[in-house]
Amino acid sequence: MADQEQQPESTEEDVAVEGASPRPRRRKLMVIGFLAAVVTCECLLAAMYLPSASDVAPVDDITLAKQQLGDVEETPTDAMIDVDATDLVEVDLSNFSVTSFQPESNTTLRIQCQLYATVHKDDESEFGDLYGKYENRVRDGILRIFRSAESIDFADSGLGLIKRSISEKVNEILGEPLVRGIIVSEFDFYEQ
Repeated sequence: MADQEQQPESTEEDVAVEGASPRPRRRKLMVIGFLAAVVTCECLLAAMYLPSASDVAPVDDITLAKQQLGDVEETPTDAMIDVDATDLVEVDLSNFSVTSFQPESNTTLRIQCQLYATVHKDDESEFGDLYGKYENRVRDGILRIFRSAESIDFADSGLGLIKRSISEKVNEILGEPLVRGIIVSEFDFYEQ
């Protein structure tokens, strides 16, 4: 009995605490293991669907600009650029003088230019007929492009984005992809 008095009796609480400690640790390890397995499976699936470096085409400045602006689909004018330059003729689209206020920067843009469309020589008469029919709509579409453009769009020495936008708009208005490119001459741009 003396031995029994020296050792404290174990209570139910002591047994419960001793027995409970391995279970929460085991549960935590099982949850962590499960989450790690799920993340690993997701990473493997993502790796299977990502293209390899050899599958990705190099990105040029124009494609990058299209992606940044959200315009990544190929247009009929992009597909037709490979036409021989000797088969193209220049058609006068008129002189444009545009003044546009930019409220974000509190500046005024003044744009003056002469525009020409390049069309295939076989399409010249058809373009002339359609342009004569929709000339005011074409002019209005081009003016909208100039007015909605930012000053950074005019800072590009080749005016690539402006030219492409005008070409697409003219083809859209005419209903046929007749315009192969846009030529901008006598271009003046002022920001005040």
